[in-house]
Amino acid sequence: MKKQYYIIFVVFLCLGCGSTEVKKVSNPKYFYNLNGTIKTDKQKYQLGENIVTEYVIQNNGEKLHQEPVTDGSKNIAEAFQSYSFNAASVKNQLEHLELKDFGKPINGAISIKPKEEKLFVKNVFSASTAGKYRLTFDLNWKENKQILFKPVIIEIVDNSKVEEEAKQETIDPQIRVVIRNLLDPELREEAEKEIVGYGAQGLVALVEAMGDSNSELRSEAMFFLIRIKDDYEVNPIRALSWGAAHENPEIRMRSIHVAGQIAPDEIIQIIKDRLVNDPDKNVRLTCLRVVKPLTDIIAVQMMIFALNDKDLAVRKEVITELRDRTLENFGYDPEASEEQRKAATRKWIEWAKSKYRGK
Repeated sequence: MKKQYYIIFVVFLCLGCGSTEVKKVSNPKYFYNLNGTIKTDKQKYQLGENIVTEYVIQNNGEKLHQEPVTDGSKNIAEAFQSYSFNAASVKNQLEHLELKDFGKPINGAISIKPKEEKLFVKNVFSASTAGKYRLTFDLNWKENKQILFKPVIIEIVDNSKVEEEAKQETIDPQIRVVIRNLLDPELREEAEKEIVGYGAQGLVALVEAMGDSNSELRSEAMFFLIRIKDDYEVNPIRALSWGAAHENPEIRMRSIHVAGQIAPDEIIQIIKDRLVNDPDKNVRLTCLRVVKPLTDIIAVQMMIFALNDKDLAVRKEVITELRDRTLENFGYDPEASEEQRKAATRKWIEWAKSKYRGK
């Protein structure tokens, strides 16, 4: 191939994901001791959420691999000649993820031990349409050899539609009467069966009851939702997703608490958003407490974004938990000025990127 082809090739691809597939090298030979992996921070994302994608090369051989690595589009004698990425809809191949941040590829001398891996390049995508997307990556090494990357499929979900559908449920007034029977020990068991029998309407009405003026009814509704999945094999997450975005902060708080008890991973993006952006301090604190039991890779990174919370009590609880879990501090003081806190938070963010990269 001529050098000019590679110049055009890489410049075009670095602009983002297009619907045009890259022309493959004829009969490519795969590099014998390097292979590649496409890594995303999770497999399911909320619509509009950042999709962090890392393209990693690994030494699959038995010896140390060392050589200079440079974008070879202008000099095909260099380590790699060109690369391309694509993120197309599985359904129709017409929808593509939007490239929000294009990272710099690996450059300079590399040294990879057997079974070790190195980050080649890191991109950040987002989706404007829900659905499943296939991520692919082609890396053409020197001498027309290619490093093989296995495609990865991720799913984009639209919780706003779920919430809107829940809002549109027409709740039979009789359901609210039945829910109040939860307060009567003699009627409670029959009331529970009847509420479940109403299906989605019953679940939405239960979530709504967590904002009732009667504190006892609020508690009864909440505790029933916590055990409903085990006792009746009914999943209330759809209704709880709606409740987590409700205008009533009491309903938001209790919905997040219940979801945290039964399946926090199913509304993790909502919890993250509420932790950082909810106007009510008690809702943010509830999110923080739901996040705490999760694994470090999820919990620590989410809590870091709450270090600049506007409320001192939230900041104190966040940094205490982070210090206990990581034994790090980075000079963060919850009572310092906003500018000082932001500077320390940036150090936390950079540390987390390095700590959890590729995990």
